[in-house]
Parts: sequence; structure tokens; C-alpha cells
Amino acid sequence: MSRRQFSLDLKVDAYRVALSDRPGRRIIHIDPISTGVSRLELADCKRDVSVFTQEEEIRTARFDDLVTLEDRRIYLKIDVEGHALQALSGMERLFKSNKVFLQIEVDEATEQSVYELLLSYGMMLTNKIGTDWYLSPRRSVQTAQHDAAGLRSDCAANPT
Repeated sequence: MSRRQFSLDLKVDAYRVALSDRPGRRIIHIDPISTGVSRLELADCKRDVSVFTQEEEIRTARFDDLVTLEDRRIYLKIDVEGHALQALSGMERLFKSNKVFLQIEVDEATEQSVYELLLSYGMMLTNKIGTDWYLSPRRSVQTAQHDAAGLRSDCAANPT
């Protein structure tokens, strides 16, 4: 099946850029055997850093400088190998102007900072599986809880 069959060309924009907290140029460290673990930062890496035998200079940008979305429901997955805090720092407008449902892989070294930043964006941690976190907008979770409480009281008041 082609992209055109699903009209993805009208829905998807690809950028050759690494998301970060500021625009610029950075060196990415690459493990040629497992490119899915390439990293910008090696300081907090739990892997043997000697496996990162290749490097490439890449462009970095803030998400908010690339894309403007408002009043949307967005499902977002982030797995940026130790660069979550920086990537999220460049996404403030996205989170504050939309309902974002997020799955993100978070390294132990930045857990507290990532959590505090996401709280400031109005997010609520709803689940954790290993290093993967699942978050929803606080207002959506509260609305769902309120709706569920209302449904329970309606059912109790009007049993069938």
C-alpha cells in the first residue's frame, strides 16, 4: 500500500532534525550495530560507551519553532535516548495549547526534572511500565474521573 492510499502526504511532515531545547548543531554518537540507541549525550549513558564508534553532526531545533498546532488532540511517543528533558523543553506551546497524550521513555538520571517539567505543562502521570511513562492532560483525567463519579451516582440513584 502506498502513502497516497491513506493520504499521509496530507497528514505527515518529516523533518531531518533532532528535537531539543534550542536550535543549533550537535554531535550524535552512533552505535553502528544498533542505531536505535544513538545518543546526543554520553555522560549519563548506562551502555558501554565504546560501542558508539561513529559520529555525525546533526541539526537541532525546538519543536515549537518548527510546528504550530492549537486546540488539537495529539498522541505523541518520544524515545530520544537520554534527551527527553531537552526535547520536552522545546515543546511548551504544544503542551499548553493542545490535549497531548504522551508515551515517553525517561532515563533515571533525568526522571525528577522530566516529571516536574511535565507537571508544569499540566500533565498527569497515569501509568509507568519500566522506563516508559504514560501521561494525559490533568484536565482530561479529572474530567474522566468526574464523569465516572457522576455515572456511578446516576446508576446508584436510578438502578435498572
